[in-house]
Amino acid sequence: MKTCIIGLLLLGLTNLTQGQNNLAYTNTHIDHAPQHYTSNVSSLKNKAFVTAFNKKALPIVVQKMRDIAARFNIEHLDSYTQKEKAVYDVVFNEGSHKIEAVYNHKGELMASKEHYKSISLPYSISAKISQENPGWAFSDTSCMITYKKSEPNQVVYKVTLKKDQEKKTVTLSM
Repeated sequence: MKTCIIGLLLLGLTNLTQGQNNLAYTNTHIDHAPQHYTSNVSSLKNKAFVTAFNKKALPIVVQKMRDIAARFNIEHLDSYTQKEKAVYDVVFNEGSHKIEAVYNHKGELMASKEHYKSISLPYSISAKISQENPGWAFSDTSCMITYKKSEPNQVVYKVTLKKDQEKKTVTLSM
């Protein structure tokens, strides 16, 4: 009986504790939320996100989606509170393309996971794959990008190749 009372007491006290960071989640469809974006490039808080892959060839649709995520202004969210230091998870969807971005309370993009399906590959990448796999046709393509502020970033292309009844997948990391 004594352990039951102590257990209930501890269970009641855990309800009074508060987590270190509050999380806010929003799912943003790109075509429905143009008012959430800043248009001024010079005041862009997330220049590091946009310029992280300048040296690497990225498809145009990837560049456009990344630009939208970089310009996103969390202050327009209903769940935004200036007084609390919260982390905001924002999901950008457009067709089969998706960016899961994490913003801090200042609106800085801290990390993202990006997945793009059925994209046109940059010429340098498609030429390299074609040269290494003569006679094979491109069947499906995807691109996955991992971004973390102040850490090495990664771009991975997966290409499914088809020749007669055979299929193989080629993975290219950059």
